[in-house]
Amino acid sequence: MFQHLAGSADAKIRQMEQDITQVYQRLLTRTVRNPRSPLWQPFLPNGIFFPDRAGYRGSKRFNNSISDVSINDGIHVHGVILTHRWGRLQEPLDVHFAEHWDRYHIGKIRRIHIEPITHEVVRTTDYAGKAVKRRDFSTERILVLPQSVSELPDKKPRPLGTSQERLVKDLQSSWNVSDEVAQDICSALTSPKTR
Repeated sequence: MFQHLAGSADAKIRQMEQDITQVYQRLLTRTVRNPRSPLWQPFLPNGIFFPDRAGYRGSKRFNNSISDVSINDGIHVHGVILTHRWGRLQEPLDVHFAEHWDRYHIGKIRRIHIEPITHEVVRTTDYAGKAVKRRDFSTERILVLPQSVSELPDKKPRPLGTSQERLVKDLQSSWNVSDEVAQDICSALTSPKTR
């Protein structure tokens, strides 16, 4: 769900897609070490996102609030994300998002609701794409991530700091070691050898 977005339905969906892509890019760097490397390609999370329009229904099954229906004319996005169990992410995706909400609460995103799919996979995916299936939205509005490797985010610029601070950070990210261990390795690598 999103905060109020200006423009037509298509303009709102484009803005939603941009925010979802940013969330995906943040998740990407938490799940694989180097998203652009061919070695890590099989471990990238996969997502498919469908626009939908909320409707207010009195039944408990459809628990849409008045704000869900009125903000952005009820337009929001459903999605299915698959993460690889051998990636860097140590906890289930729903737990990860709950514990790190501030990391993913970006742009105009108002709410992200994640539940593991434990059964009824076909029904769940059918529900996610129901508005496209009903032709409320064009199939062109289906967002599939990752797109191509060339569309993945560029590598982050090298952090500022001394060469020793950069070496410590590189050691930490490469070997997944603590500050102390990285400092010790760095000291051993950079100290002049005594004979």
